[in-house]
Amino acid sequence: MSPSLTDEAFLITTPVHINGPESGGTGFFFNSGESTYIVTAGHVLSEIGGHHEHMALREEIRQDPPKVTYFVRVETISDTDRRSVDLSSEGRLWGFDPNGSDIAAIQIDEKIPSITDRYLSTEESENSGLEFKSCSFIEDLFIGDRRLNTDRVYSLAYPGEIYDRTTRFPIRRNALIAFPHKLDFEEEPKFLTDARMDPGTSGSPIVVGPSEVRSPWGGHQSKSNPIFLLGIHSGNYLHDEGSDGSNGEHDEGSTCRNSHYSDLNETWRPEAIIRAVQAAEEI
Repeated sequence: MSPSLTDEAFLITTPVHINGPESGGTGFFFNSGESTYIVTAGHVLSEIGGHHEHMALREEIRQDPPKVTYFVRVETISDTDRRSVDLSSEGRLWGFDPNGSDIAAIQIDEKIPSITDRYLSTEESENSGLEFKSCSFIEDLFIGDRRLNTDRVYSLAYPGEIYDRTTRFPIRRNALIAFPHKLDFEEEPKFLTDARMDPGTSGSPIVVGPSEVRSPWGGHQSKSNPIFLLGIHSGNYLHDEGSDGSNGEHDEGSTCRNSHYSDLNETWRPEAIIRAVQAAEEI
């Protein structure tokens, strides 16, 4: 089968389970130095989620002993291996963003090739079976200072039980950028998207294709960049409304507020991944 029949973006993700097959979220592979990490939402691992101290989050893991299950694609389109890591094992690197973003990074034993390497692979390496193997993001594919030509992006996730068990490819869903992605929403390094996100999608990458991206000086992006990472989906944005129906406006000192789910979602900017990896390496 020709590798051109598979969008490289579908190769970067994995279901993540920490308390059996019915729990968990979405993760994706990320290379830092000589190591590969799984990136997911912090609350997938910890009951208390983000906005807490890094060490406090490590203590509040959902399972004891903590063990995370994921899947790696090997040779053929339907060949996926179930793997697991024990977070209590000596020398295992894992951590949360110490700045409070709802992001976690977990070192795995495998070294997953980057999506750029896969995209630029020679005909010889393609014939070796690389076309359907898992691949990973690298920091160079963070959106950074690049410009977007669109407000239409997409997620790659595992919404509940809705995905193909043979290939374990994620479900792709379109999303709209609902708040400027380079600005801090509510003074935090995140922005909002407008999209349908079901349980199981926490930790999914929010990405955009190179045709919709320009360099900081306005030039088109190289075709060697298959996709860019805008952020990591965390969850539905909880909208607070005042009990007097004032849509959030309330008297100073009042604590009577009701939280309601909106149709908007929180997305943390990808620099949180670097902070989580650095925190893991410092333990």
